[in-house]
Amino acid sequence: FRGRRDLARGFEEAYLAAAEDPEGAGLFPWYVAYRACVRAKVEGFAALEPEVSPDERNRALASARAHWLVALDALEPPERRPCLLGVGGLPGSGKSSLARGLAERLGFRVIATDVVRKELAGLSPADRAPAGYGQGIYTPEWTERTYAEVFRRAEGALFEGRRVIVDATLREARWRRALRETARAWGVRSGILLCQASEAEVRRRLSRPRKGPSDADWEVYRRARAGWEPPGPGEPEPAWIVTDGPKEETLAQAVRALARWGLGPPPGP
Repeated sequence: FRGRRDLARGFEEAYLAAAEDPEGAGLFPWYVAYRACVRAKVEGFAALEPEVSPDERNRALASARAHWLVALDALEPPERRPCLLGVGGLPGSGKSSLARGLAERLGFRVIATDVVRKELAGLSPADRAPAGYGQGIYTPEWTERTYAEVFRRAEGALFEGRRVIVDATLREARWRRALRETARAWGVRSGILLCQASEAEVRRRLSRPRKGPSDADWEVYRRARAGWEPPGPGEPEPAWIVTDGPKEETLAQAVRALARWGLGPPPGP
């Protein structure tokens, strides 16, 4: 619940070793779910108390919802656990294609900044809105508004127990941190996949007629690359996905990363 699943695993392993009861590992998910449900009920009752202030009521409700999701995480198999996943990368890196592939393979709901930005502007995803880098509906103010709406929608989907992908450039470190903090606040697992492709492949992709909602071209790619903030201390460590090859190969890389994070089926023999 507090984002330290590593400590939870360490405690479980130490307890099982001390008890000399390796078969007891099967009981831990049920114990976690039980305790999470108890905490959710306690927080829910607290939110109903008439003397509770509005701020305290909101905190109690948020805690109750997060604990219900902790319980769901403990009981679901990895490929069905609620989670918040970021799929990012520069324009032309293949992030949207990967997001769609993961949605089809592992039941994610995709919330894309390109789509949300157009909707906020009163446009359909297919409408073109080309502009210079950082201009038009791509100014910093528009980007702030877009990410705020993306995370608002993601939170709504998480409360339904959904698996959510944020399909976005995630160029700035603060947006990657925001994704992790949103997941932590809701008691779900998270991870970030960052797509990369060779310059030649990116140029080839961006030269083709565009069918999706993105307005990016080669100049936008160059400017975005120059402003890219690489992952640093205090950020979740991403999994880098190379997308130059076939789509199935790209998808396989991502599925292996999800398995490491406890969000996908274990790799086959």
